[in-house]
Amino acid sequence: MQMTTTIYLDILILINLFVTYFLLLATQKLMNLRLKKWRVLLGTLMGGTYSLLILWEVSALELVLVKLGMGISLVAVVFLDLRHPQRVWKDGLCFFAVNFVFAGFMAALWMFAAPRGMQYKNGVAYFNISALTLAVSTVAAYLVISLFSSLLNRRNRLEELREVVLSLGDKQVRLTGLADSGNKLCDLFSGLPVIVCEYDAVQGILPEGAQRFFTDFSEKDPLPDWKALPAFRMIPVQAVNGRGSLPAFRPEDVQVDRISRQAMIAVTTQPLSDGHFQAVLPTALI
Repeated sequence: MQMTTTIYLDILILINLFVTYFLLLATQKLMNLRLKKWRVLLGTLMGGTYSLLILWEVSALELVLVKLGMGISLVAVVFLDLRHPQRVWKDGLCFFAVNFVFAGFMAALWMFAAPRGMQYKNGVAYFNISALTLAVSTVAAYLVISLFSSLLNRRNRLEELREVVLSLGDKQVRLTGLADSGNKLCDLFSGLPVIVCEYDAVQGILPEGAQRFFTDFSEKDPLPDWKALPAFRMIPVQAVNGRGSLPAFRPEDVQVDRISRQAMIAVTTQPLSDGHFQAVLPTALI
């Protein structure tokens, strides 16, 4: 005789809110992202709503199409950044990969060791548990994740994305920087640490008359007026493809995560990433 499981919608949605949140959290950690809280909240609510798919009878083809549409819409809401739209492909693929791992685990649990009251259908998991058990499980999982995140952040607290704001005159630019232990650049004259930035990211604060020094500068060219571009100089650098130098200047103010710092800004015309960050910070600055 086939056993039937009663599905309570409140528990179904709560469980899948919980699952969606931690799938998004895992993707955020794996891709080293800084997601806006409202995006994560909206994506979590969408994941909980999508769990109602367990109630419908659909064919295999319909299931694939529906799940694909749900996944794409959720990825677009949470990960799509119109300033760097190319990033969404990698972030989306990572999110789908995390979901495949979770779905595989749930399918294996359902086939070989399904606990009493479990239902797994259309890629949606349901466990018939009490509200108290769900609350205790949520708190326990939160504590475990918090402990894991704390240990992970303690280990990699220097190598993470930071918000950087540069000011020069009445102009200001905001960009994302990666704290990299491999960046040990230091200005020989002032002793200040050096932040390497993409030209496109800092162009907005550069005086128009000095912009050419950062795109086709020759060491034989005369230096720009220091009043227009304070402390302009060439910073020697060593990269994988050999030694060279980058034009640099000192902005009036450098803020890293809203804390004022003193640093030189070396400018490169080469992209530093595929859009995830536009500057590389020395850990000495952090």
